[in-house]
Amino acid sequence: MASPSPSPQPTAAGVPKHCFRRGADGYLYCEGVRVEDAMAAAERSPFYLYSKLQILRNFAAYRDALQGLRSIVGYAVKANNNLPVLRVLRPSFT
Repeated sequence: MASPSPSPQPTAAGVPKHCFRRGADGYLYCEGVRVEDAMAAAERSPFYLYSKLQILRNFAAYRDALQGLRSIVGYAVKANNNLPVLRVLRPSFT
């Protein structure tokens, strides 16, 4: 497995735009891991790749957009019942 590439470059606000980037070697990376390597290591097909950082960032964007309003951010498990994804989101709902 190739060594991880550097993390995404920060924007002016200090936060990377997204967690995926194309490396100088031409390969696609997600959070410093070469996507092709992650696919090769997967035991099953189809292959799904999630970015923990992006999931948390997306949740925070919804939460922040609704700040000051009477609102609840919920998650429909029917939308994605992937347990590792749910474990990432769980602390956000406490």
